[in-house]
Amino acid sequence: AAPLPTLIGAVLLLLVATTFASNHIAARLAFDNGASVATAVAARSITTVVVVAVLLLASGASLRPPAGTFGRALVVGLLLTVQSYCLYAAVARLPVALALLTFNVFPILLALVAWIVTGQRPGRRTLLAMPVILLGLALALDVVGAGARSIEGSRASGLAFALAASTTFAVALFLTTRWLGTMDGRLRAVLTMATVAVVVLA
Repeated sequence: AAPLPTLIGAVLLLLVATTFASNHIAARLAFDNGASVATAVAARSITTVVVVAVLLLASGASLRPPAGTFGRALVVGLLLTVQSYCLYAAVARLPVALALLTFNVFPILLALVAWIVTGQRPGRRTLLAMPVILLGLALALDVVGAGARSIEGSRASGLAFALAASTTFAVALFLTTRWLGTMDGRLRAVLTMATVAVVVLA
């Protein structure tokens, strides 16, 4: 297929970003009204599995994963279970924007994981972007101001959950590109999100 025009691609990215943010704002509203983190993760995962499975069936795509990838998809699914639970736990404890800002250090962590495992040094742009991202995060978290006072328990645990989510997501992305690159992205979503749903429900 021909590549999309740049403007359409940018609009689609903005739509995806808005949907992603809305998902977590909705989760926070659910938490404020009594839902548990596990309930929110299970609801999101089950909905994803159902919708994407319907799309797969409607398109006539194969539901059989490539040889040797099923077990690997389950491993990635377990990592995404940890990531999903930790991210929603962070959203339950922090302002949504702060939780997502902290979580979004995962590109830095992904570059570091790839560097450690494969020896592939991050590109110059990535190396230049890393300190800028960390500086922005430090300003948002008021690290300097917090140094003179203790961070309250719920905020500290929220930050820890967000960083744990970021770390596990970076590892999951790294393994996905190495293990599941030949698998249809829709099938990959069904398998990994089904794993998340089963584990959280259990």
